[in-house]
Amino acid sequence: MTRPTVHAYPVQPEVCGSAAEPESRNAEPLKPECFGVIGARERNGTAGIDPSGLFQVHQLRAEQQVWKLIWLGIIFLTLAIPALAVDRTLAQWCVLDYLPDLPRKTLDACEPFGDALTNLIIMIAIAIIVPVYRRALIRVGTITLGAGILANVVKYLIPRLRPREFDLSLPILESFFADSADMAGDPSSASFPSGHTAAAVGFAIGLSWLWPEGRYLFWTVAALVACQRMEAGAHFLSDVLVAAGIGCLVAAACFSSRLLGPVFRWAESSGGRADSLGAPRGPAAQQ
Repeated sequence: MTRPTVHAYPVQPEVCGSAAEPESRNAEPLKPECFGVIGARERNGTAGIDPSGLFQVHQLRAEQQVWKLIWLGIIFLTLAIPALAVDRTLAQWCVLDYLPDLPRKTLDACEPFGDALTNLIIMIAIAIIVPVYRRALIRVGTITLGAGILANVVKYLIPRLRPREFDLSLPILESFFADSADMAGDPSSASFPSGHTAAAVGFAIGLSWLWPEGRYLFWTVAALVACQRMEAGAHFLSDVLVAAGIGCLVAAACFSSRLLGPVFRWAESSGGRADSLGAPRGPAAQQ
């Protein structure tokens, strides 16, 4: 007697809270909404991101990063002190232009990552492509711009000649508190600290907050911006280390629940309306 043929199909795990059912050839494809916070709601072009769930993820991630950023900022600021010992030697090497052409072009290509206008263009592109992140970009922009502004304030308080303008045969401490006449009457062009590096680090932290899977890329580009500023003779090593510390501390202030965090939390939730983060409203949201 011939046994009937039995077709064994893999059993699907529980999906969207429903009991598991055997897969069949006529079964409906899995709905994208079943995959957590980022499902798919293509009808409104929002990539189906659940704004309330995403909002909670971002708030939790921000709170978890505060102390890490504080300690990282302190480490950068502390390293700037021993860096003074190698500032002159490293600056001399950069000024003599020993770097090969390809690495130099690579560094120059990364330099706009620390430019405010480039940061703005990138954020506009993100707001258009991923509208659910529009309100979160307020915090990213504040971190980036705030770090750059604070770095420029320090330039006025502690003027320092750039390596390409300083006589590198002199003791390195003589580069500080330079006369504004030595900087063409513009203290904002001073070397200490690097505004580009501060903005790049702040921008890297903000993007890493939104997309932690890309944090290594963002931080690498920020590091290359710092290297470019030194290679161009615009900053000493201690300048970029202090700038990196400023970027970390400004980001910590924007993430901290004791400082600016509650302000951004309210803005990102639009006073408690999670649907304002880019989710569809009205009848379309109820379909």
